[in-house]
Amino acid sequence: MSLTFHLRDKDSPVNQFIQEQFPNTKTAPFLVDARKQMRAAETIRPDADTSRTDFSAIGIAMDYRLRYYFDVTPVEELVAFLGPIFFRVPEGVPAPRSLIGLSDGFFYSLENFTSQCQTVARRLPAVEEDVLNRYCIVLALFEQVFRGGTSPNSPLASDTLKEVDDLLNLADPLWLDDMRRLSWRFYDEFSRLFDLPYILNPTFDGSIAIGGADADLIVDGALIDIKTSIKPEITAYSIRELLGYILLDYSDRYHIDSIGLYMSRQGILFKWDLAEAIADLCPSQPPSIAELRARFQEVVNIHFQSLMPQRESAD
Repeated sequence: MSLTFHLRDKDSPVNQFIQEQFPNTKTAPFLVDARKQMRAAETIRPDADTSRTDFSAIGIAMDYRLRYYFDVTPVEELVAFLGPIFFRVPEGVPAPRSLIGLSDGFFYSLENFTSQCQTVARRLPAVEEDVLNRYCIVLALFEQVFRGGTSPNSPLASDTLKEVDDLLNLADPLWLDDMRRLSWRFYDEFSRLFDLPYILNPTFDGSIAIGGADADLIVDGALIDIKTSIKPEITAYSIRELLGYILLDYSDRYHIDSIGLYMSRQGILFKWDLAEAIADLCPSQPPSIAELRARFQEVVNIHFQSLMPQRESAD
C-alpha cells in the first residue's frame, strides 16, 4: 500500500483523516480562483489520434523529464530502478529476456547519456530532447511495474525486447513530439526555478509506515506536484495528495512553507502559502501544522500496527 492507495480507498483511516480535516477542497477561495484560471488556459494536446497515447506513462515520464532540468539523480536512487526487480511475466504472455539483465544495460546507457548531454538547466536541441524523453518513457514503464505490478498490456511484457535500443524504441514518435513541446514550454517559462534550492523526489518521515510516499520536488520551500492532464482541472485528490505529503513530514525536515501544482499541459504553476491554504481548507480555525502532523502520525501508526501479523505467544 502507499499514500496513493490510501487516498483512493474511502474506508482508509488515512483518507478519512485528511478528508475530515480538510473538507473544503471545492469551496476554498484559492482553489476556486485556480480552477477559473485553468478553464481559461490553453491545453497542449497530442497532435494525432489520442488512442495511441499512453497518458499515464507520459505523465510519469514528464515528472522524470522536468526533474532532469534541476539535476541528474543517480540511477539507483530512482523509483524506476526497482521496477525490473518486481517485473513478473503475466500468465499466458511469452517470456521476454530477463528484464533485470536488460535494465542493467539500460541504466548504464542512461548514465552515459546524461553525463555527456548535460541536461541540467539547458534547453536541449530536438534530437537530444527526444533521446532523453525515450529514456524517460522507459523509466515511466519501470515505475508503473514497481507501483502497480506488471500489466499484460505493458510494452515491457513483449518477448521482442532483446537490446537497450528495443526498450528505447517503445516510445511512440507521437509521444516524443508531445513531450518535447511540454518540456520546452517548461524551460522557456520557468527556467528561473533552476537557480533556486531544490530537492528532487523527496520522501518523508512517515513514508515507510504508510507503505510508500514520494513527492515530485521541492523548490525554494514549495512542495510541487507535476500534473500532465488533458483535462484542465484541479482535483480534490491532487490537493489531498499534497496535504498527505505535508502531514507525513512529521519532523518538518524540509521546512515546507508552500504547496503548488505545475499543470504541464496548461503551462501554469500554482503556488499557495501553506498556512493560508490550510486555513481555507478547514471549516473552522485549524489546529497548528505541528498538531495536525502529530495526530496524523498516530493514525498512520495505528493503521500500520493493525496490518502487522500477530505474533504467536511464546508460551
